[in-house]
Amino acid sequence: MEAIKKQIRGPEDGKVGNSQERKALEDEFVKLRDEVKRLECELISIFRLMEMASSPRTMEDIFKDYSARRAGVVRALTQVVTERKPINDKATVDSGSKSRGSIKVAVAVF
Repeated sequence: MEAIKKQIRGPEDGKVGNSQERKALEDEFVKLRDEVKRLECELISIFRLMEMASSPRTMEDIFKDYSARRAGVVRALTQVVTERKPINDKATVDSGSKSRGSIKVAVAVF
């Protein structure tokens, strides 16, 4: 009880902590507030993942998801292939090696 009375009397007596202590406490407060915000965001994302995982899915939903993912992968692979230079391009094939039955291809830098 005496400790509580001392805490209450402290500010009334004009005994305020020095500016360095106050600055340190303010810095700690800012760090803790940022940490709380980060943890809240993390918690929200975990709840969303749990909600998605716990929702029952039908076979049709799973097939649609698989089909969409597969189509995306195929699209990405075909776009990359169509953007490359053809193999008979003189810049990438050594024409002298054709007579020996082999093809030398220079490595393309992306």
